[in-house]
Amino acid sequence: MTTPLFRLLLALTLVDLGFVHATGVVPELELAPLWALTLAAPWLRRLQRHLAYRLGWNVLVLAVFASLANHAATSGLLHMLEDGLTLAALSQVHLINNVGGRQRPDLLFFNSFLIAFVTGFFAPDLSWCALFALHAFLVVPALQWNAIEVAGVALDPARARALWRTALGHTVALLAITALLFVAWPRDFRRKGWIDDNLPFAGPVTGGGERIRVDDEDATPLSPNVVARIRPDSGKLDDVPAHWRTMVFAAFDGREWHRQDLVLPAPRFRTDFTWRAQEDGVLTRADDATPVAGMALTLLAAEHGRLPSPLGAVRIAATTAASGTLKPHNDGTLTLDRDARMPVGGTWRVDVAASPRRVGIAPMTRKRLTALPPRLPVAVRELSDELRRSGAAEGTIATRADEATRWLQRNRRYMLPGQEGFARNLGDFLLGGGAGHCEYFATALTLLLRQQDIPCRLVGGYLAREWDDAAQEVVVRGRHAHAWVEVLDERGAWLTFDPTPPAEIGDGAAGDSMFAHIRDALESAWASVTGFNATSRGEAFAALGRAARDHGWLVGLAAAAIAGLAALARAGRQPATVRQLRRAMRRAGLRLAPGETPRELIARAIACGVPATRRARLAAAVAAHDAARYAAPVR
Repeated sequence: MTTPLFRLLLALTLVDLGFVHATGVVPELELAPLWALTLAAPWLRRLQRHLAYRLGWNVLVLAVFASLANHAATSGLLHMLEDGLTLAALSQVHLINNVGGRQRPDLLFFNSFLIAFVTGFFAPDLSWCALFALHAFLVVPALQWNAIEVAGVALDPARARALWRTALGHTVALLAITALLFVAWPRDFRRKGWIDDNLPFAGPVTGGGERIRVDDEDATPLSPNVVARIRPDSGKLDDVPAHWRTMVFAAFDGREWHRQDLVLPAPRFRTDFTWRAQEDGVLTRADDATPVAGMALTLLAAEHGRLPSPLGAVRIAATTAASGTLKPHNDGTLTLDRDARMPVGGTWRVDVAASPRRVGIAPMTRKRLTALPPRLPVAVRELSDELRRSGAAEGTIATRADEATRWLQRNRRYMLPGQEGFARNLGDFLLGGGAGHCEYFATALTLLLRQQDIPCRLVGGYLAREWDDAAQEVVVRGRHAHAWVEVLDERGAWLTFDPTPPAEIGDGAAGDSMFAHIRDALESAWASVTGFNATSRGEAFAALGRAARDHGWLVGLAAAAIAGLAALARAGRQPATVRQLRRAMRRAGLRLAPGETPRELIARAIACGVPATRRARLAAAVAAHDAARYAAPVR
């Protein structure tokens, strides 16, 4: 194997590790040794002639495979994706460190394609697509270079440059075909597929998770991807509710929170006003409530098919064809219709009421909303006693909930999972032995209130506080996923309490740096790409049709420019002697007649009286052309 081919394969392996890293599934600590071994491959491959080196690599791969297989057998499907990607990355690093002159890199090419293909299901964002483009510009010349080496053809510098030019053209053509297929057959990037529907991966996802586990200490990646944009009619941040709900959790078993619509199925256990669909598709509830604020919600990522909405929403209406239909639940949350093909990129009009609405609930439902887990942590009772001694367990329900909220904000520390000092479990957090995330704070407040027989529930969604002053709208990102508590007061109205210290989680506002603005611009551009669907395609073609009808001269000018660029590109591919001959003919004012040779053209130039200087240039160009084409001048 030549050095240029090995360098291409090394760069390809680094891109493959980037694919795995972009998924956010494999911890960075596990990837760090693989990055180091790949970067050290130019020096390590010199040891391939030693049997101990090759044997050590094979033993390492087998040992890791056995360890991952045992992990999968004991943990089920929960870590199957992480283990599979780790093994694929290790295999690729093993191949780049052991491929030599006697081995063909066919398996390395196949494994690289497999990694790019599989990770595309879990990281379809801007970083993955940038890596995919880089992957294409590496794998095509690597395949061509390998084919030439297998054929035994020596590559001198001129042929190597020709190979790079050919590979570049092929890569650009493939990417252009991919773009055309995307336009002709747009793919909804966020729509669930077979994997999401059939592999029950569990995890502590707050923004739209099917369930919440409070005993998971693994670090959760904070995604900067934009989930939604909210534009208030008033253009003011204060008119946008901070908490946007996606799921409500009512039952806690001491380890996991379970969704309310599963443990309290409608209509018997109704806890909120029911959404009613009108003939025009508009959803309304609480007819006696007067909207005081309106806003437009544009959804760019439908986590678990949920539409974020505030507790005070009383009217929701789709304003674009891509919005699809909504299915309401008995807890007031909304699910995008699974049959809707284009939910991402849709926009809804959301109207919010000022005062909380009152709703009557059945005694059995109230009992479910005050239920405590069978094994209540001792720390809950001790903390409840401490609050009672401080006077925080007196007064109205709103007063007691507010006092408990403030107590947690003052006396407990906020920290993300995976960091040093994070609580070992919920009891450790309640006793102050470690810090916790928003799910710990919300769970602690819920248990403290239920200890006082106050109906409450945990809510997952997004904290919408990042204000884009230029666009006059709120930006909601994946990292704004949050958990808080809703409490039912004596009047039967749901009230929102957020026990997480606001100074710790911050408002998520974007920085004013140039890098932040560039990042936001790229994310917005990429959101428009991932939101491109059949409706967007129709709108784009309709806009092009209107432009052609209203500004035909501009379309003609653009077509002429494209034709000119194509002609220049064709001319650029012609040999230099051909281009020189064409220039000489243009200066002489002559063109080759059908069947006429360049030598016959010189005779016609003499007969037509072409000036001697131009005839001399034409003769020199003809001689150079014939020498290049026939390897000897024609006499």
